[in-house]
Amino acid sequence: DFHSIFAARMHDLGSPVHSKRFFDAVFDGFGSRARVTLIRKGTTPVGGLLAITHNDVITVPWASCLPEYFSLCPNMLLYWETIRAACLAGYGRFDFGRSTRDSGTYRFKRQWGALESPLYWYSITKDREGDQPARESATAAGLVGLWKRLPLSVTRRLGPHVRRYLIQ
Repeated sequence: DFHSIFAARMHDLGSPVHSKRFFDAVFDGFGSRARVTLIRKGTTPVGGLLAITHNDVITVPWASCLPEYFSLCPNMLLYWETIRAACLAGYGRFDFGRSTRDSGTYRFKRQWGALESPLYWYSITKDREGDQPARESATAAGLVGLWKRLPLSVTRRLGPHVRRYLIQ
C-alpha cells in the first residue's frame, strides 16, 4: 500500500519512483529499524511513510499522501501518529528528513516546530565544468512535464530504470 501511494505521488510530481525492490532492500538492511505507517479512510490507504530508526532518532526519508484526500489533511494524522508512536517508544529525536528551504514540505515541517539543520551537498560531474545539474535545467523541466503526462502504470515500470541515471 505504501509503494502504491508513493508511486502515484511521485508520478504527480514528475519524478521517477524507486522500485518495490529498493524498499524491500531497505527493510532487509534495516530490519525492525524500518517501519511503515499508513493512514486509511475507511479501508482505502490514503497516506503512508517509511521511517528508519537509529539509536534515539527516528527519521522519515519517504512520505506521501494521495492528493485527492488532501482536503482531509491525512499528512497531519500520518505525522501525528508517527511522532506519538516514537514518543511512546522512547525515541528522543524526530527527524523529518530533508526539504528545500521555503518549499511546501519545509513549511509543513516548520509548523511542527522542526528546527532547521543545514545539509551540505556536493556534486562531482563527469561533464564539462560549469554544467548545471539536471534538476536545474530547462530540459529537466520539460522531462518532468512529460513524465507527469505518462500513464501511472508506465511510470511505475520505467521509473526504477530511469531513476538510477538521475543526480541524487
